[in-house]
Amino acid sequence: MKCDPSLYGVILGVVNEPNHWILTVIFPSEQRSLVLDPLGNDASKITRCLETTRAFMRARGCMVSRWKANTVPHSLQQDSTSCGIFAIKSWKSAEESPTFPNSEGAVVKYRREIAVALLNETDDLSELCHYCGEGEEARGGSQDRPDATDWIQCDTCGRWYHEGCVGRPDRDPMYSCPACHQAQMSRCRPKRSKKR
Repeated sequence: MKCDPSLYGVILGVVNEPNHWILTVIFPSEQRSLVLDPLGNDASKITRCLETTRAFMRARGCMVSRWKANTVPHSLQQDSTSCGIFAIKSWKSAEESPTFPNSEGAVVKYRREIAVALLNETDDLSELCHYCGEGEEARGGSQDRPDATDWIQCDTCGRWYHEGCVGRPDRDPMYSCPACHQAQMSRCRPKRSKKR
C-alpha cells in the first residue's frame, strides 16, 4: 500500500488468518488501532495488532513509539462460517461498540444485504476481455497488443475475450473459454477406482 497514512482519519483492514477474517482499524492521528475478531479477542491478538500496526506505520515514516492497540465490545459469530460478514458489519461502526444481532437468521439477512450492495456497486465488466482485463480501447489493437483486434464469446459462460488472448481458437460453432473448457474436462474425467 503506497500512501501517507497521516492523510487519513481511519484506515480499515480486513485481515485473513488461515480461513478466518479479522477487522483491524487504524486511527493514524490518534496513534491507535483496534482489532475486532468475530471469534473474540485475547491479549495475544491485541499484541499482534499493535506490533503489525507499528511495523506498517514505521515503514511509511510515521512515529510509532506511543502507539496503542485495543479492542471494543463487539458482536461475536455463533458459527464457523460468518467471520467475513462480521468483519464487514463491524467496520461500519468501528469507533463505537459494533454490536448487532448475531442469530442465524440475521447472518442470512446480512449476507443478502452485502451481496446486493456488491452487485449494485460493481463496475460494468461487460466491455472487458475476461482474460487480460482490457476493454474496447484494445479492440483496435495497439503496439503492445496488436493481436487484440477480434473478439470471441464463450458459448458456455457468455464472457467475451480477445481472440489473441485465448490463442486464436478455431471458429467452430461452439467455443468454450479456458475456464469453461477446464471445468468440462474435469467433469468428463473418469473417476479412478481405489485399488485394495
